[in-house]
Formats: sequence, structure tokens, C-alpha cells
Amino acid sequence: MYQRNLHNIVLFALPAILSACGGGGNDDIAESADSAACFNTGFYRPGTEIAFMQTQTTRAAESASPSTYINSLFHRVVGEEEKDGVNIILVDSNEDTFGHSRYAIENGVLLYYGFGNLDTLMFSRKQSLTPARASVIAMQPGQVTTQNIVQTNEGYLKGIYTQGVSNIAYSRTFVGVEAVTTSLGQFSACRFDIKTQAKEADSGRLTLDTQTTSWVAATGPYRGLSLKEDSIVTIYGYVDTRATEATKYTSTIAKETTQVNQFDIK
Repeated sequence: MYQRNLHNIVLFALPAILSACGGGGNDDIAESADSAACFNTGFYRPGTEIAFMQTQTTRAAESASPSTYINSLFHRVVGEEEKDGVNIILVDSNEDTFGHSRYAIENGVLLYYGFGNLDTLMFSRKQSLTPARASVIAMQPGQVTTQNIVQTNEGYLKGIYTQGVSNIAYSRTFVGVEAVTTSLGQFSACRFDIKTQAKEADSGRLTLDTQTTSWVAATGPYRGLSLKEDSIVTIYGYVDTRATEATKYTSTIAKETTQVNQFDIK
């Protein structure tokens, strides 16, 4: 049960690593009134390819020392398809080995539908969000958007089918534009505060609580790139399906983009 809950948590968080696109340098701080400057439509055009390095430092509450990893990441727009009258944008990344992530841009909103497919009985996985997670592109400072989402994770492992369904309470706040200094330089960046709470659909038990602050470049050659992200993640583990008492596992996670190796925007 604990492993299943952790799997649901990680998969829901993945698409936040890149928010749109455009880098580094000592740019002047922009006086943007809304968050539209931090979105780059080119990030979702077929043929776009981005490769970058990201440092991740994780500290568990019970651990005396943090763990630090350097991840080599990529983002590739590999095609489009139409489904139910919606133009779905297909994105591949090395964080998702089970199939394309599915996005759409409609009426000033970036929609995320999930990823993966059940194309083999040996080892496959699919995530679906209903409704799609919606990120308003042009938010005003202080504006908050909220959603209730049903997240379904399905998979096959050696012919055995598994399914987990969670009810997600999701909120996103645009705090405003701030000056941020990272390994890539100084930026004018949009700050977003994101809260996610997950409960098992069948039992209503709380399984996840996260609070994340992310900064996305509003200016410069890497406009729209997620510069850094700080999170507090609490996972609730249960000994069996009937247990009501949970053991909490809390950790802090800090991510920073340290190097951009490819930024080919179409």
C-alpha cells in the first residue's frame, strides 16, 4: 500500500519540471503584470527539443544528512493527435518511460491529461487525470486556481493488472514576479505556490500532502524554463487496507536547473 501511494505521488508531480520555455544571463528584471511572460508556446510545438542538467537535494526528516543527485533531463515534442475534438500534444522525456505525456493548449490554459499506455501485458503503465490538470497561462498576482481531479494509475506487470485511483485537491497561486539568482545567472521569474493533497478514492484515507514553490524564467533566452523548485512532501503510509492510523514520512526536496545543453524551440 505504501509503495502504491508513493508511485501515485511521483507520477502526478513529473510534468511540473518544465513549465514552458525560453535561460540564462544577467537580464533586467521584467515588470510583468501577469504570468504570461513565463509561458513559451514554442515549448509545445512539434520538433522542439530541450536537454538540461538538474541538481536535486532531498532531506528526510529522520535523516541527518541530505542526498544530492545530478539528473540529465530532456523534453521532446514528438507529435500531435486529435482526440474528442482536442489537439493533443505528445511529449517524451526521460522521466516518463511508459509512453508520451499528453498536453493541450485551449482558451489560454495549458492542460495535462496524463501519460503512458497499456501496450504490453509484461510491463506497462498509464496515468489519466479527469478532468485534465489546468494551468492558466496569464494569471494575475495573487490569483489562485483550484481543482478536484480524479487520478487513475493503471498498469500491467507480467500479465497482472493493477489499478489505483486517487482524489486530488490541487491549487496553484501566482505570487508575482521576483528576482532570482541561480547557477544560470540572474532572472526575472514568476513564482508559483502549488499545493496538492491526495486521498484514496475508495477509503478516503489521506496519502499525500505537498507544498511546492517554483520559479520560472520570465526573461532571457530560456524564458519559461523552471529555474528552481522547493517542496515539502509528506507521504502517509498504512500497514494494510483497513488501517486508519498512518505513519507520516516527510522530506524536503530542492531542485535547481544548473546547465542547459540544448534549447531548440520550434
